[in-house]
Amino acid sequence: EQMAGGAEALLAAAPESPMANYVGVFASLVNEDFPEARARLEKARPAVPDEKYQQLVALIDEHQPFTSRWGPALAKVFVAWLAVFGVMALLGLLLSALTLSAAARLATERQQHRDDGAKALRAVYRLVMGLGAVFYYLSLPLIALSVIGVFGGLVYLCFAVGSIPLKLVVIAVVVGGASLFALVKSLFVRGSDEDPGARLDFAKAPKLKALVDGVAAKVGTRTIDTVFIAPGTELAVFERGPLLKRLRGQGERCLIIGRGVLDGFELGGFRSVLAHEFGHFSNQDTAGGNVALVARQSLLKMGIALAQSGAAGWYNPAWLFFRGYYAVYLRISQGASRLQEVLADRVAI
Repeated sequence: EQMAGGAEALLAAAPESPMANYVGVFASLVNEDFPEARARLEKARPAVPDEKYQQLVALIDEHQPFTSRWGPALAKVFVAWLAVFGVMALLGLLLSALTLSAAARLATERQQHRDDGAKALRAVYRLVMGLGAVFYYLSLPLIALSVIGVFGGLVYLCFAVGSIPLKLVVIAVVVGGASLFALVKSLFVRGSDEDPGARLDFAKAPKLKALVDGVAAKVGTRTIDTVFIAPGTELAVFERGPLLKRLRGQGERCLIIGRGVLDGFELGGFRSVLAHEFGHFSNQDTAGGNVALVARQSLLKMGIALAQSGAAGWYNPAWLFFRGYYAVYLRISQGASRLQEVLADRVAI
């Protein structure tokens, strides 16, 4: 106490003095005010030999609790994370309203080349979805720390109070371990290049080849490279190949035709639907989006793993993150998808 009083008197007289701050370091350590000890050590550094400085840094590190050392920084990171998450939620609501408004205008706009800002809105969607995917992956370490903090802290508390409820400890370890496993598992998502059906030999279907080529020419885009015949009722397009190649319009363009969709489908209607699908190519809807798609698949994989392991509860930070982020990201991605469909309809019309 006398030392602390003397140090405070010195610092009051010369707050920037290296020697006064050097004495103040020990006073702060006695008071267990470790952030203040670090601050005073930095001010005292000109008067402290390097070896002694390193010894004092090690002494502070040894005695400062983890929560005191890293707690404020982690709290700031968490607050910033919540702020970004809130901005994403507001953007989702705003973009949804703009998409509905644009769709209503486009449905009655008769001029072929007017889009009423829809293309600019689509560009904003792409940017937001890409940033949202990056935010998702940056969030995973923070969620892992939250899981460790909640369930590890619960186990520590059980041992600290002296009475150890074995069942509670086992549940905390199992749920925490399952949550961390789900987070790690979600990182390993790989796209599938498997054919979605049987490849069609164009030589055996010259009329279909002529039809798709004619629709592509009418729309003003490159035609299909491959047709897959699937057993269901789907009719869709996708593009394969390296990202840069697809962005240059050089990817493999594929059309899926479900066998069941052909029964009773008149040629005019079939041609119109093909024009819609070619509209996606014309608007470059199939050219990118890999990061956003992989992030969504990763998120779903995490949610499924949490549910299957019994760790899907309100008390689990990983599950709360899955529920909240999926709701926000789904609103954004579905809005982008609806806008793509409206624009593809305009191409077909």
